[in-house]
Amino acid sequence: MDWAKQQQTDAPRRAVHVRLSFPGANPSPRLEPLNRLDTVVSYFIGSTPEEWHPDVPVWGGVRYRDVYRALTSNSRGGMASGPGGG
Repeated sequence: MDWAKQQQTDAPRRAVHVRLSFPGANPSPRLEPLNRLDTVVSYFIGSTPEEWHPDVPVWGGVRYRDVYRALTSNSRGGMASGPGGG
């Protein structure tokens, strides 16, 4: 099954781990969230409420501003990031 047809089914999606590196880039680019989604997640790690993080917003992507001088990089999740996507 090709990628486009798989995205149209209700089949579970596989997670993807992506690691980006930008040799010689700004070590502290400005990060900006993109496309806030309707989803929230909660992290109840630890035994006390002070350690918990309820209702954390989920975003569809992230923008790295000033990666290199005058260069900004956008990374998005979902179908738009697949082969041929943006």
